[in-house]
Amino acid sequence: MRPGDTDGPFGHGRVIAPTSPEENDAWRLTPNPVARDERAYLQIFSTGYRQYHVSIYDLRGRELSWRVRKVEKELNNLAVNENLILASGVCVVQVCSADGTG
Repeated sequence: MRPGDTDGPFGHGRVIAPTSPEENDAWRLTPNPVARDERAYLQIFSTGYRQYHVSIYDLRGRELSWRVRKVEKELNNLAVNENLILASGVCVVQVCSADGTG
């Protein structure tokens, strides 16, 4: 996830659709980059009821946010940076299933 730079022009990155920690779940992170006042969403299409651990790190490896997110069967839209203002730059979003895989 890359927060947008409000001081100059920039292009949008592509939507990321990585491999899901749960074999039959599909998810993506959007938008990318994220403007300072904008929320990033983790969209998860789940085949069942699960819990995911969602963490945001800066490039120094400092954890900026950590939350357990419950998902239901079908489509879930989870705000990743809820109550968090991200500085300009690059952030890493880690998503693990409740058992720590992924």
